[in-house]
Amino acid sequence: MKNTTILIVAILLTFNQSFPQAFYSEKITKIWETPAEFKVPESVIFDVANEIIYVSNINGGPSEVDANGFISMLGIDGKIVNLKWITGLNAPKGMGIIADTLYVADINQVVKIDTRLGEVIQKFDAEGAVFLNDITLDDKGRVFISDSGIGAIYLLEDSEISILLPKGTFNRSNGLYWMDDKIFVGSRGSIKSVNPENKRIRDVLSIDGSVDGLEIWKKQYFIYSDWVGKVQMAGPAGDPVVLFDTTPISINAADIEIMGRSNLLLVPTFFDNRVMAYQILE
Repeated sequence: MKNTTILIVAILLTFNQSFPQAFYSEKITKIWETPAEFKVPESVIFDVANEIIYVSNINGGPSEVDANGFISMLGIDGKIVNLKWITGLNAPKGMGIIADTLYVADINQVVKIDTRLGEVIQKFDAEGAVFLNDITLDDKGRVFISDSGIGAIYLLEDSEISILLPKGTFNRSNGLYWMDDKIFVGSRGSIKSVNPENKRIRDVLSIDGSVDGLEIWKKQYFIYSDWVGKVQMAGPAGDPVVLFDTTPISINAADIEIMGRSNLLLVPTFFDNRVMAYQILE
């Protein structure tokens, strides 16, 4: 009996050591997570004025023109307010918001939504676009859109879409963030800054892997996700710090958002079909 007990304990220890475990640093703590009711949630954005979170749901293949995609409304407490608030999209991904207007990247279109009416009011075709992915807006309301498929950046201004930076400028341009009159662009292997007026590009940070979601916290810390499950933070100097890594348990980390002054990091989990909220600890 004694030998049997020792054998069982040894097997359990071996199992626990081999079982994949997520990593969470002391710089972050989970606050809430939604039920797994979303359908491939790719991006989240916080509407400050209405205190609501919008969630883009691909609901199919990321490049499929199938009209299955939709936008959800999520409360700041993690409760789903309206799962299918806006429907009839294809594969909606990154979003940007100004006043009562929500812009959504949808394969080769930018969709304009009136948040008061809860209606799509216009769609803009991006000529030559393959995989529109993320969106950021400047202080003038200009909309910048990344195309990961061709490594370009598009510009939506005065109801017209044009190419700001052409095909091949970036290695899979994805996460975008506007700050200090510059567009920060996350791509494979780097984060760069772009002056949209003279189109000057500068290297900001070299990284391992790719950037999906990109945020700038306190105007000096880059926080970025890699889609497969890792979220990292990098300051003006020093190596990136892993905030958490759910790759071993197959939970993705797609296009992230920091929710205002609360320092709450929102993470859509793509194939895991949830949104998670983490408090960034100062």
